[in-house]
Amino acid sequence: MRFSIHTILRAPVPSFLLMLVFALMVTVPVFAEDEEQSLEEIRGKIQETREEAKRLAGQESGILSGLMKLDEELTLTNRLLQGLESRRKRIEEQLEVLEGEAARAEGEYIRRRELLEERLVALYKFGGYHEFEVILGSESLVDLVSRFDRIFRVARRDDQLWRAMEEERAKLDEARQGLVARSEELKAVEEERSKERSSLLGQKNKKRSLLTDVRGKRESFEKLAKELEAASKALERIIAEREARARAVPGMEDFSGPSPFDGGGDRLPWPVRGKIIKKFGKIRHPEFGTEIPSNGIDIEAAFGTDIRAVAGGRVEYVSTLPGYGNCIIVQHGGGYYTLYAHASEILVSQGQTVTPGTLLAKVGDTGSTSGSSLHFEVRKGTKPLDPMRWLK
Repeated sequence: MRFSIHTILRAPVPSFLLMLVFALMVTVPVFAEDEEQSLEEIRGKIQETREEAKRLAGQESGILSGLMKLDEELTLTNRLLQGLESRRKRIEEQLEVLEGEAARAEGEYIRRRELLEERLVALYKFGGYHEFEVILGSESLVDLVSRFDRIFRVARRDDQLWRAMEEERAKLDEARQGLVARSEELKAVEEERSKERSSLLGQKNKKRSLLTDVRGKRESFEKLAKELEAASKALERIIAEREARARAVPGMEDFSGPSPFDGGGDRLPWPVRGKIIKKFGKIRHPEFGTEIPSNGIDIEAAFGTDIRAVAGGRVEYVSTLPGYGNCIIVQHGGGYYTLYAHASEILVSQGQTVTPGTLLAKVGDTGSTSGSSLHFEVRKGTKPLDPMRWLK
């Protein structure tokens, strides 16, 4: 009977590294599950929007309603692309960590295996211990028992080390399978991103074509003028209904505090800085002579620019309206309201109290026929007033 004595050092490093690798592999799917659920909800909304567009294809529809549907699909597609980009970055970060840790664990496994191979070669060259050598070399019975005990303990430890190394190899194989799965997931995300980017480009071209048609054709422009007037009436009804409802509830009639619109003008900050591309009043088409109502001012600004409250008040309305896109109505007391429209993103909620300079939204082009801009209105009840009377 021969006993092998391995001279492999104890090394906890690969076990620690593999624990880190597998901790990542366990926590990532949990996070990814929530992320996938969010993306799936967006995909579902996009599918509903596209199916509705197919059902309505060929039917007579309003310019503003068509613009709203395009904006809705554009917004959802952008949200999906942002989510996919976030996932892509997360997968790439996890791949980088997993690859690094797996490579180090593999290097440690190879080092252990080489040490074991060297030990086995040495045992083969110089021979091992035989039972009779142990017996004859012992000076006493106590020495004999001690020698056998040491040999058995070393052999048992070697066996444990060998089993541990085999377990690490199995874990390493599993880690490699995880890397393959992550790589396939990344590939699927990249393919979906490419598909949605193409879809986004198509949606933008469709919107551009619609706006070109509106500006260049008398029939379309006149139709738009009527729809914008109807949209303005719809906004007036919203304000009138809210005023009536507020009067019916004691203590809810008005925003508490003095209204900044009751005093002199030229003292309110601008909601966003930029070039005024539409003034208050009637806008006449230079070629057709058709007039479109402008109940506020349009301020050209870069997409995503901050939109801020011009005065303190309470957010009365947050929604999407034809002709206005994503919009916010703030009540300032004394029957005064301000409206902020065409936002790409709304950052406040209905009922929220705001102060001068509160961040309300981000500039966008939802519902806009003029590109990225803010449509800003001041109203006394339902009556529109020229905002330039109050802006600094």
